[in-house]
Amino acid sequence: MNLSSRLAPRLPLHLVPLILALLLILLAQPANAWNPYMGCRMACNAAYLSCMNV
Repeated sequence: MNLSSRLAPRLPLHLVPLILALLLILLAQPANAWNPYMGCRMACNAAYLSCMNV
């Protein structure tokens, strides 16, 4: 039995680039200029655009 495959949910392959892009967006923001509203807006825009490309 492979416990890691049980514990980790399987993500659809088309979501992997989106998640990586969101992580890059979050990591690229300077800590002192971080604005949660703008971060959420960028994440929502990225998710919307990725859904439109499917």
